[in-house]
Amino acid sequence: CTTDENGVVTIPGNQSNPALRKSDIEDTDAWEATQLIIGDSITTITEGAFEGNSFIQKITVNSNVKNVNYNAFRYCYGLKEITFDCQDTYFHDNVFSSCPSLTKVTLLGTKVRMDSPRSLFNIGNKGVKLYVDCHVKCFDDYITPVNHDFRYVIVDTYSINTANKKDATCTEEGNTG
Repeated sequence: CTTDENGVVTIPGNQSNPALRKSDIEDTDAWEATQLIIGDSITTITEGAFEGNSFIQKITVNSNVKNVNYNAFRYCYGLKEITFDCQDTYFHDNVFSSCPSLTKVTLLGTKVRMDSPRSLFNIGNKGVKLYVDCHVKCFDDYITPVNHDFRYVIVDTYSINTANKKDATCTEEGNTG
């Protein structure tokens, strides 16, 4: 790990071990950092990698991460904001389960796959703003194209609201919001 002058810790990863595991970070500066950057060599964030971390507040994830496994950030009570610069990333269920301080998740880049936005959070979250500026494939059969009028949805564990729904016409494409 490296730490910059602002106290931001970067986990660079390495080419021979592209998966980030809890055992890789528990006894390092990364575990007690409040701001973290996950570097370019990491391609997978394993199941429970940050589970139970109460220090981390803000994370930026590089574009090479292709898999974010179950419960990767579960019980991160201090986590407030996370940004993924995704090129083709699959999010498993419950990635952010029981992160009560989480208010903003941003998905950038080109393509994200998940079962549904709600399944990312599952329990213990209410009113998270999920900012989407990439193609999202949900339920294995539906692709939401980029719509720059659509900036975020509020996600909680009880309901998900649809915004900017537009029916298709003979001359214009529609979207589900």
